[in-house]
Amino acid sequence: MTAQPHDRPVTLRTIEPGDPFGELCLCSVRTGIRGTTACALVASEAFEVKLTNFLGYLHQNRAALDALMFTLCLRLTDAEHRIEVMAHRGADQRLGRLLLRLATSRGRKGRIGRRDAVTVTVSHSELAQLAGMSRPHVTVTMGRLRRRGLVQYDREGPVRVDVASLTDYLGRIVRGERA
Repeated sequence: MTAQPHDRPVTLRTIEPGDPFGELCLCSVRTGIRGTTACALVASEAFEVKLTNFLGYLHQNRAALDALMFTLCLRLTDAEHRIEVMAHRGADQRLGRLLLRLATSRGRKGRIGRRDAVTVTVSHSELAQLAGMSRPHVTVTMGRLRRRGLVQYDREGPVRVDVASLTDYLGRIVRGERA
């Protein structure tokens, strides 16, 4: 998260069971302490690995070093995608890009009417945190996207994204065409 829980935090990443986190502390060896803030939504356990022990383990275990490099590459890719989403100032663009990103990373293929669609299980609150927007702003923007036929959702249900139509719509916005 980007802030303490009493502030208006923005979710940076969801850690699944077994996933490492806090690896950026490795970069702070020369510059001092760099803490990682995490907020558990369910009962969880975490443990700390001392840097010297971790580096020793990596020196002895090539597979662990490869796994760490792969994890860091995934995190860098995720950060690049987040920057791409956050770079858009307009709500339709920001939320649309986020929905496309979620559709490609964790969606399930299906159909909207006769069109191909991807179903994403995500709440308006989660979208608000991921997009750095307020919950009401997300609701208004999602309503606008729904009226255009780009997404479908019911209260408390998954979001069905018409990927091709949403991509086309966002492209027209960028080109300054009437959307």
